[in-house]
Amino acid sequence: MRGIERVTAPGIFLHYLMRKLFIEEAVRRSLATPASARQVVVIGAGLDTLGARLALDGANNVRVVEVDHPATQAVKCRALARYGLPREGFSFVELDLTVRTLAEALGDTDQLDPRLPAVFVAEGLLMYLTPERAADFFREVHQISAPDRSDSMTVKTRRLPGVARIEV
Repeated sequence: MRGIERVTAPGIFLHYLMRKLFIEEAVRRSLATPASARQVVVIGAGLDTLGARLALDGANNVRVVEVDHPATQAVKCRALARYGLPREGFSFVELDLTVRTLAEALGDTDQLDPRLPAVFVAEGLLMYLTPERAADFFREVHQISAPDRSDSMTVKTRRLPGVARIEV
């Protein structure tokens, strides 16, 4: 890890750890009471295990949907199979954001109930989108979710000439 930090960014692993702990705590807080969110949608989950851990510990009878690129999901599904995942209440929806929208991918399934409160997590995803596509992404989340949703998204920014601010 130290070698990687020497050639990338000092402290990046601590940053990852703190970010992951903060997001998990925020999601679990959103699920903590019977009147709170009943669904978690992890967009671009990659190999992160938040969704799987929520499904395995039966986090307050919550539905977990992971939305990600088909190639990434294939690797993850093979790894999770040894733990009996996916199973009822935990599902995968394939999405290549360069081809389809989040609304299209979720609209083609019955995995998300738009009437129920949900927590949307997009960690380490938005930096790969153009500002215009990111703004569209936020509009999609707003459009497909119940009014009392929670969002947890990480945003990496740099100040570049000519880059517009994202407004939704």
